[in-house]
Amino acid sequence: MSTRNNPSRKPCLSFIVPFYASHEKLDECVQSLVCRCDVPFEILILDDGNSTYDYASVEREPSVQIIRNDRNEGPSHRRNQGIKLAQGTYVQFVDSDDMLVGAASAYFDAITEADAAAENPDVITGVLEGGRLFKRAAANLPRITSLEREPILAKLSGFTAHLYRRDFLLENKIEFPPDLRGAEDTVFLMRVLAKAKSVLLTETAHYRYRPVDNSLSKPPTQSDSPSAGGNAFELRFQVAAGYMLDALEAHPAAQTIRGSIVFKYGLKGLQRRAAYADKKPFDDALPVLARLIARINLIGYDADRLRAESGVYWDDHLQQIAEDIQDGDAAAVRAAVVGTDLRLF
Repeated sequence: MSTRNNPSRKPCLSFIVPFYASHEKLDECVQSLVCRCDVPFEILILDDGNSTYDYASVEREPSVQIIRNDRNEGPSHRRNQGIKLAQGTYVQFVDSDDMLVGAASAYFDAITEADAAAENPDVITGVLEGGRLFKRAAANLPRITSLEREPILAKLSGFTAHLYRRDFLLENKIEFPPDLRGAEDTVFLMRVLAKAKSVLLTETAHYRYRPVDNSLSKPPTQSDSPSAGGNAFELRFQVAAGYMLDALEAHPAAQTIRGSIVFKYGLKGLQRRAAYADKKPFDDALPVLARLIARINLIGYDADRLRAESGVYWDDHLQQIAEDIQDGDAAAVRAAVVGTDLRLF
């Protein structure tokens, strides 16, 4: 149900698709949106400086608009541009190598099922195909909630599986951080949840994520390798983590939940660096995580109490690693993370 040939009919949903490298996947992506979207919709393809792709096949679809840009500025810029240009009541962000695999109307049907007081919730959540919500959030679905009511929502991920009310994004000036090309999606999601008054929680699983090596969201300049000079680690666990914690400042419990999850991902990064012959990337990462620990005040937490109160996984082993990082004891940290199965959630 495209609205391009009927401009008097406002779309319910705008798909925002930044595009640069996934040439062989874009047509399949667009066809999945056209075939699966059973509400009035539009598809905005935000070209990110691609000078070689022939858009002829996708331009034949009346729902598609190509927004061309001369410069390659990254997915954050293009998604922000899409938010401003979209006409839909809701927007959904779609990576050009992914697909929609179920009827979009399921998101909107959930509003009626929830008997929602809010006619248009700020956010309608979903999960990636094959995924499930974490246990503490999975009861009595669909339902209207918020981060203020349920700080555990800070565990949400899969930003492409959710729908966002466009006016809510504009009114609250919520954007993707343009200086990041990694973890920018989680920063955006935390900014959204921190401001949203009404989150319609569902387990709608109609988005298929397909990892691709040359994906727009995985540029080689931020690879997780020694040649990146530690810059990727700093961007993710200092800059991006700082943005997330700033967004959650008014929600201390949610800040602890998301901060502890980010910290555990950082430990996974340390594990990889421990395998490098060059010790410098590992040693350079320690002060980055020490600053994160100080910011979310993880030192001194009772593991059982933290698990009970926040719903995040924490144990005495993680507590000891955090203390060793804070003390700058690189040898103890290396010994603790090598060969350890670090549980994230």
